[in-house]
Formats: sequence, structure tokens, C-alpha cells
Amino acid sequence: MAQSTTVNVNRLVTPAEYARMKYVTPKTVYNWIKSGQVASRTIGNRQFVELS
Repeated sequence: MAQSTTVNVNRLVTPAEYARMKYVTPKTVYNWIKSGQVASRTIGNRQFVELS
């Protein structure tokens, strides 16, 4: 059986939404995700930023 993980979706936003919150470009957010500066989750084929 596959193990499932519960994620609080109220704390997830798209990289574009996160970029608007931080006054940066979405490209900057993707760079932060890649470098590990921002926590993210992939659900299906979409990526989301975790709000803390």
C-alpha cells in the first residue's frame, strides 16, 4: 500500500502568489526553492511554497 501524507493546503501558495507577497519575481522564488531557501511541496506536477 502507498503511504499518504496529509498537507495543510491553507499554508500552500503558488510561486507566483509568493512572489507577489515578497515583492520579487516568480523567477526569484524558483531560485530560492532550488537553493533550499524556501520550503516547497510538489503535488502532482505543480509546485507550491509552504508558508510558515
